[in-house]
Amino acid sequence: MMDGITTTATAETQTRATTIQAESQEHDQAGDGDAGKEEGDDGDSINARIYAAEEDIERAGDVEDLVAEEAVIRYHNDSDNPPNENPPGGDNPVSHDTTTLNDDGDTTTPAHPQPPPPPPPNSTSTSSLHYSLLGASLLKAGQSNVNQSHIASIIYRASVGSKFFQHEQSRDVALQSKLRTLQSKKQELLASNQSAERFRVDEKIRELEATRRLDRVIVHVDCDAFFASCEELRRPELREVPMAVGGGVLSTCNYKAREWGVRSGMAGHIAKELCPTLILLPPSPSLYTAKAVEIQSILQHYDPDLFSPSLDESYLDLAPYLSSHPTFTPSTLVSHIRAEILTKTHISVSAGIAPNTRLAKIASNKNKPNGQYLIPSIRSEVLTFIHSLQPREVGGIGRVFSQELAAVGVNTIADLYENRCFLRPLFGEKAMTFLLSVYLGLGRTEVRRSEEELKRKSVGTEATFRDVSGGEGLRRKLRERAEALERELERTGVRGRTLVLKVKLATFEVLSRQRGISPRLKEAGEIFEATLPLLEALEKEMKPKGGLRIRLMGLRVTALVEMKKGSEVVKELWKTQNPTPSDTRDTPETDIPDPHITVPVDEDGWEIWPPEDMGSAPLTPPPPSLPPPPPPQQETPSEPSTITCPICKRPQPSADNTAFNAHIDFCLSRSAITEAVKTTLPDPDPPAVPSGLQHGSPRLPASSSAVEVSAVVESSSLSVEKRKRLMMGLMWDVGDRRKGEGKGTGKGGIGKGGIGKGKRRRV
Repeated sequence: MMDGITTTATAETQTRATTIQAESQEHDQAGDGDAGKEEGDDGDSINARIYAAEEDIERAGDVEDLVAEEAVIRYHNDSDNPPNENPPGGDNPVSHDTTTLNDDGDTTTPAHPQPPPPPPPNSTSTSSLHYSLLGASLLKAGQSNVNQSHIASIIYRASVGSKFFQHEQSRDVALQSKLRTLQSKKQELLASNQSAERFRVDEKIRELEATRRLDRVIVHVDCDAFFASCEELRRPELREVPMAVGGGVLSTCNYKAREWGVRSGMAGHIAKELCPTLILLPPSPSLYTAKAVEIQSILQHYDPDLFSPSLDESYLDLAPYLSSHPTFTPSTLVSHIRAEILTKTHISVSAGIAPNTRLAKIASNKNKPNGQYLIPSIRSEVLTFIHSLQPREVGGIGRVFSQELAAVGVNTIADLYENRCFLRPLFGEKAMTFLLSVYLGLGRTEVRRSEEELKRKSVGTEATFRDVSGGEGLRRKLRERAEALERELERTGVRGRTLVLKVKLATFEVLSRQRGISPRLKEAGEIFEATLPLLEALEKEMKPKGGLRIRLMGLRVTALVEMKKGSEVVKELWKTQNPTPSDTRDTPETDIPDPHITVPVDEDGWEIWPPEDMGSAPLTPPPPSLPPPPPPQQETPSEPSTITCPICKRPQPSADNTAFNAHIDFCLSRSAITEAVKTTLPDPDPPAVPSGLQHGSPRLPASSSAVEVSAVVESSSLSVEKRKRLMMGLMWDVGDRRKGEGKGTGKGGIGKGGIGKGKRRRV
């Protein structure tokens, strides 16, 4: 896994370690966004990164401890034989005055490789492509003293010629074109009268300001380098050396590695370019999950309704607890909670305290690791804090959007006000509203997931791997992702109405397909079967291009529905026992979009769903809970061997309930009756006689009782609404015909020879 390690392991173990290293390097610049989403996104990326690494775990086996131990030995042996190359901090040798004591108590100069020096004043990347290559985790804690310009140059050189580099180059060309268009459009707007737009925006600002709440104490608790911290609990010696979790793509790294510019989401071989002594460990999902449960059980004591978007972070509202414990202030309470977590779990956490979730999330990154930051619940303090930030520091503003804002003069959040008249014309109504709420320092004040948030958000998992093609390999990867998604659905306690398949081709092009599903779907086998048609459609689409060859696969469910606690029943939406036929119907074909349609995706390749319409998938709301149908009548020996169908008057075998029900369904589902029952009955007019019971069609006999009619209808497989409408029509028909029996005409009656002349309003 690491070249240059001197080992005493068996030849077999050495071969396995070499194989792991080769497989990691075959990821071919997997890209900065492959391991998960940037900060401020939905929160499912941490868990996706856990399960994405399971393949690495299986390959690594018992090599993990051997590789880690030997890598530590190598790191310390480097002090006796320092590399001839300069450390990656600059082009010239760097002297360090730091001293340590040897075993005899003498002062010595350490020869360990040192991290890059701090950046010079006003250091910037040379191009937007350099900036993009720095990745989504650029602003992660622990990198404030890293020379990002130099790091970008190393990544650039290491990436040149790869498929990833070519893909990023083409994206950057498109971005530069878009930036020029935005700048040109802004110049046109500057030449026009902006008074009307200014008035409109100022009204919007007043409207948003009216929603401000400062009465909540929202805390965002974030574990420090969570995966790495968990690994360090098992191997304390790793705390003092650069270490990362992952292989082809890093899930996380400790703060020693961050000093070298290493960060989560980075390709493993690029991380080794930056830090040659970096120790790579395969992830241990069970360890991380167990430790996360310990931490969340502590937090639930202070807020039972906390929200944990991922394993390593949680949002709490401490206002109720502070009300009942007046001896605490927000700061002292959070310090107490952090100390309790550290004592009981040996994991350090950082926290942000603020009036809303957006500010709390930003604040939790300010004093990492093992610190906290308070934004007072005072409007002026909130504005001072938020206005000093760069747009990239705010959740929801990614690499591309931040460059678009910079192109039109928005380099800090304070600049938004100056440019407020251009926001809607340049970026749209929704983006304008979002940016103005950011400018005002507004955000969610409820940590519990609202119904609207459940509709917008999603739960997903993805994995990056060596290029895979062929039906068997693709289906194996799909089954692995289905199993990972099943675990995520179980952990989060939600289900979804839309299933999304995401793949990244060997050319780094991202494709996304979706379909509607039943919210009851939760098991891996069901998820696999529901997704397989999407995969098959992609295979068919890519066949003329040489076949489907991918390096990443992800599954996600959206339009979420929360499960009731302690129950397998989704809140107010469906039942698990005695499902009605309408509950179990297959998803219509229209729920599967045209596989040739290219859908917009975000920076991580997931399809973008506008909050108001949840994307292009036609989503049918699940049917309401319905009482179970009455149990079937028990047959008795005295019953005749045949029973007459009350609709067509033909005898049917009474011993076979299934066949009789099928016959009744056939009679009731004739096209004429189906058309009639689909209509909406006016009120207070009586329901119309179904057209299938008029002249020339079979009719219920006049002798049919209400009980007979009811039994026939209730035994059918029609939906409840259709049964209700049909029952009203049939009962009216039976009573009307009895009144008109023997009459050729009648006011609305049906005589023996046909329909009476009386007029009846059709519906």
